[in-house]
Amino acid sequence: VSLKNLQQQEDLYRQALVLEPNNSGAMVELAGTLTQEVDNFGDGMDESVQEKKMIEGHNLALKAKERDPFNPRAYPAIAMYAWFRHDWEGTRRANETLLSLEPKNPMAYNNLGYTFLVNGEPKRAIELLTQAINLDPKHPNQFVLLNMGRACFMLGDNDAAIEWLQKSLEANPGFDRTY
Repeated sequence: VSLKNLQQQEDLYRQALVLEPNNSGAMVELAGTLTQEVDNFGDGMDESVQEKKMIEGHNLALKAKERDPFNPRAYPAIAMYAWFRHDWEGTRRANETLLSLEPKNPMAYNNLGYTFLVNGEPKRAIELLTQAINLDPKHPNQFVLLNMGRACFMLGDNDAAIEWLQKSLEANPGFDRTY
């Protein structure tokens, strides 16, 4: 996904909200797009732009969540905003809610696993990442494989870390985060 693609999505969701201001689906999609722009391309943005996009994304996600608390699409933006604010507990809660709403979504396990990983709990991360892989063993996501490699590295198992990171590169040779 490129920044240009995300900006095009942003424009389309904004147009949808002009036509239907209470469309919670468009709200959560715009919220996700805004927070993803910052997460993926924030290094090239002014801090005030990052802040504005994160706040707007968070507010839209909260508004959509108020309308439909069981819509799992609201929670990644809520988690991303908490992450942006260094609110690790809020990030964990949002990711736990997402997982409770989508227990068959490998990325829900990945997101919660990554939360534990960056908070120094690689064993808990591995448990969740293993569940993510087990949900789609033939096509595990590159992020799941990367995070499994990171967790093994944190535990001092460099051979396993290298193996998982190589699998991440096999899934996507252009995935620069793995390098």
